[in-house]
Amino acid sequence: MEEKYLMRESKPEDIQMIAELKALLTERDQIIKKLIEDNKFYQLELVNRETNFNKVFNSSPTVGVINPLTKQKKKNNKSPTNRFVSVPNLSALESGGVGNGHPSRLEPIPNSPVHDIEFSSSKPLPQPVPPKESKTFLR
Repeated sequence: MEEKYLMRESKPEDIQMIAELKALLTERDQIIKKLIEDNKFYQLELVNRETNFNKVFNSSPTVGVINPLTKQKKKNNKSPTNRFVSVPNLSALESGGVGNGHPSRLEPIPNSPVHDIEFSSSKPLPQPVPPKESKTFLR
């Protein structure tokens, strides 16, 4: 009797459940393998970026206090004429009257209320004059 019990056929529900669990197990194994590969990729990418960063920005920085009163060592002996010179302040040139002979302001547009000499930014512009002839629309 016991031998017959041990040698009995499996139930169809049990066989179906075992197949579903095996499929779920293989799916989870694939997900775990993908996550391990992604983790390895990101670790290698981090090492790669760190080495490139250290190549560009020196891996052993000099830490200390800079004394502004000491003279700095020059790295090269190029003449100062080859160095970049910033553009001078144009408003300072205009107020000082220094320039290349051009007037400091452009001439105003004739008959324009915006460029009127009496124009003040505190009062509004005059209203535009409506046209003398009415427009006709064609259909």
